[in-house]
Amino acid sequence: MIHNPDILILDEPINGLDPAGVVETRNMLLDLSKNFGVTVFLSSHLLEELVKLADRIGIIHEGNLVQEIKMAQLEQSLRKHLILSGRDIIAMKSVLSDYGYHVEENTDGHLILSEAHATQQPEKLNELLVRSGQPPTQLNIVVEDLEGYFLRTIQGVRGEY
Repeated sequence: MIHNPDILILDEPINGLDPAGVVETRNMLLDLSKNFGVTVFLSSHLLEELVKLADRIGIIHEGNLVQEIKMAQLEQSLRKHLILSGRDIIAMKSVLSDYGYHVEENTDGHLILSEAHATQQPEKLNELLVRSGQPPTQLNIVVEDLEGYFLRTIQGVRGEY
């Protein structure tokens, strides 16, 4: 960096650093990119750290670039699902099914909904359950992380689902 490079190619630059070192390195790389126009190519297995740095990611599997995607597009591609719990799961499931929702139950006894109209407007689903006398005691939207997206992408390359 002493010679003011236009491009930096870094392999695992934060591997082995303590939390303060990770933050310092991240801030330095962001500063170089945003304020000095340096293009930073970063290879890392610490995927959640990449989310904080990158504006575009490439997924490499078995030596091949299988996908390149902008972070804004990635955010739209992440899978989302709604997790519900309540006092009477059977009644909640019945109400939701009656209104056209596809409901699954996980091993913990929570209801899972993955449809876009459920994850994009959870307040409507909540209102429906409250009006039906089955108020949820838990309602969370869970968004797939980069690791999950990565694994799903390479499984698609392998033909696994």
